[in-house]
Amino acid sequence: HFELIFNAYINLLNFNYRVGSGIDEAKAVLAEGDALAAQIGDEGLRLTLSLCYSRALCAAGDAEAYFQLAEANYTTAFEQDVPHLRPLATLLFCDSMAHSARNLRGLEEADKAMAAWPPDLQRGYWISGNNPHTFFVFIGGSYLTWLGRQDEARTRLEDARDRAIADDTPEVVGWCGYLLTQVHTWLGDGQAALTQAREVAEISDKLGSPLLGLYRHLCFAMAYGVMGQPEKAIPEAEAAIRMARSGEQHWIGGAQAQLALALIADGQNERAVEVARQAVADCDASGTRHFGALARCALARALARTGGDARDITDLFTEVDARIADGSAAALAAYVDGWRAEAAAAV
Repeated sequence: HFELIFNAYINLLNFNYRVGSGIDEAKAVLAEGDALAAQIGDEGLRLTLSLCYSRALCAAGDAEAYFQLAEANYTTAFEQDVPHLRPLATLLFCDSMAHSARNLRGLEEADKAMAAWPPDLQRGYWISGNNPHTFFVFIGGSYLTWLGRQDEARTRLEDARDRAIADDTPEVVGWCGYLLTQVHTWLGDGQAALTQAREVAEISDKLGSPLLGLYRHLCFAMAYGVMGQPEKAIPEAEAAIRMARSGEQHWIGGAQAQLALALIADGQNERAVEVARQAVADCDASGTRHFGALARCALARALARTGGDARDITDLFTEVDARIADGSAAALAAYVDGWRAEAAAAV
């Protein structure tokens, strides 16, 4: 009887972010489940519920709270006699570091996890139907692309994609496709980015996942942006913002940053200032430091084109420099000097 009840609680929490059920439902499920687990004295179940709940915090727009709880759960999983929970605790810990841009520490943890959980782990030990080893290969690609190590990121993400295909986990294939689109965008290869975006769109259409639907629009926004087609990038970024607001709210600021960049390319600089300013605020509120750095670049560029204060522009780029230095947005090092010079010439 208890097993059926707890399986229901766990499934409700585990799929909360996938279907956009919302943080209020997640809190209610956690409270009920935790009270029952405490009543029967099962600390392992209490940890399981906390692990599944942590990801809902991220979807509610608080990547920093997600990291804090994921880190605490990770510590508990290795302190308690719950070896069966350690892969999930490690996966969520690594995922939280990707969303909060703790890229250097995350890469170290993911590499250790790849060694701890081999690729041939039996399916009974997979997490939410996904192979943990494949996930750790994938998440390493996320850290690498924001660290500016694009060739390494591409190699690792292609490896993760091939593993996900072999695992028959198309959702993970779609995740890899999103990051590969980003890598191709950073590398300036618009055609490769567009090809990858179309692959993500195909998987999204088949699975109907809200997260992959969001990735689909972000991919096309990036691809059309690097191809110099802002008129196509703008509606894709706008669609991504709408989807993020309905579920994966920690992506709102990042999608707004993409929209601001497209608006700048389209000459809509006044609107770009407004959108980029909101992107900075939303990224700061959610703790998505990498997207916050990109949003600051967009805001600085838009301000320079609309007669903004030179000191404000300087301060924005100074903050970006700090995030490049700490690894949260090191990928921007390849662009920020050019954008700074562009802004200086315009002011």
